[in-house]
Amino acid sequence: MDLKWTWNILDIVIACVLAYGFIQGLRHGIIKELASIAALLVGIYAAKMFAETVAASIVRTFSWDASVSLVVAYVLVFVVVAGLVNLAAHLITKVLRYASLGWVNRLLGCCFGTLKMALIISVVLNIMTFCNIDGDASKRSVLFNPISGILSKVLPFADFELPEISLPDIDLPSLDVPDTDKSETASV
Repeated sequence: MDLKWTWNILDIVIACVLAYGFIQGLRHGIIKELASIAALLVGIYAAKMFAETVAASIVRTFSWDASVSLVVAYVLVFVVVAGLVNLAAHLITKVLRYASLGWVNRLLGCCFGTLKMALIISVVLNIMTFCNIDGDASKRSVLFNPISGILSKVLPFADFELPEISLPDIDLPSLDVPDTDKSETASV
């Protein structure tokens, strides 16, 4: 049995993105890779929880408009919290390197970085399939099916299916728009 792999441009793009995730994981290690995700999630959560309090302080201190203060507060809280999470990750990485466990951090970072990129690619491929823009390249791709299947394994409820419905079946409310030509001629 002769197994011949013929890669197309989609396979090359997928492989390059996976290699990028591998290299980033190697450079950063698992601690910083996890911290980047945690910084995003914790930063958003903290901004949602504390932005109004910070905005009130900004209004009292600088006499800014409340809506501007709220936007500034969201950004400020997010940046500070994300920075603190990344600082903690940097310190933990230094401790691991000092304890001669830096190689474990980097090895696990390679695995995590590759898996993270595979999940991101899977989301993109599933969206392409959902929007019916995957085309002929996906049918001839070696990596398309294995990578696109990752999303359904990680999130089983994320199976994209379009309902069988057509536009004539949708009841749209009618909009009564006055005819401007008749009203203009009547007033003249």
